[in-house]
Amino acid sequence: MKTEKLLVDDLKHPEKNVRVHTPNQIQEIYRSVKMFGQIRPVVVDENNVILAGNGLVQAYRENGEEKIDVLKMKDLSENDKKKL
Repeated sequence: MKTEKLLVDDLKHPEKNVRVHTPNQIQEIYRSVKMFGQIRPVVVDENNVILAGNGLVQAYRENGEEKIDVLKMKDLSENDKKKL
């Protein structure tokens, strides 16, 4: 698995995100990252739309972090993106 660092500001949240995180959950996600590091990458498509990891990106964004590890998935169908 090849990950890369991208600017948090370059990542786009999807139009329809089925999972909504509470402010407390965002705070806990960020606390966990500070304790253990980022143990899994955010998954994005070729246009930097987040497919998995919206809460982590939100936590980074709200806490002023500039870069985040991502796994870029290319050539997925729209159906596969929804499933992922």
